[in-house]
Amino acid sequence: MERFESKALLGEKFSRCIAKIGFNYLASQYGAATARMPQFDVVRRFIRYGEAPRDRVLTVDAQPIIANLPDGVLGHAITIGWQAETKTVLAQVSFHGWARYQVKLAVGGFILEPFRGRGHFFDLTSKEIEPLTPAW
Repeated sequence: MERFESKALLGEKFSRCIAKIGFNYLASQYGAATARMPQFDVVRRFIRYGEAPRDRVLTVDAQPIIANLPDGVLGHAITIGWQAETKTVLAQVSFHGWARYQVKLAVGGFILEPFRGRGHFFDLTSKEIEPLTPAW
């Protein structure tokens, strides 16, 4: 398989889409009561109404979510976790393992770590979903 590189400016609609994926994963894993907490109001308004937050919500890099995947294994990964040093609830999404999109779902507002991180990997070959444990 040949690889190619491209430089592009990620638009607001794409950022909202990735934020929605991360936010829906939060709700699916920790329930609607967690997703409705006021700490997530900023990202919820961004997703629903396009209200841009003060800080950047989405970043992208080439670091894999899953290190050392065997050759030929392709899939999608999603994780959610707590970054203690920045007090951030962070979702990570990767399609085909090519790029890692990181979405800040909440910054601050929690006295204690809100929950333990978790994730899932969807293997495109076997069509199996495997649980992941985020590294943070």
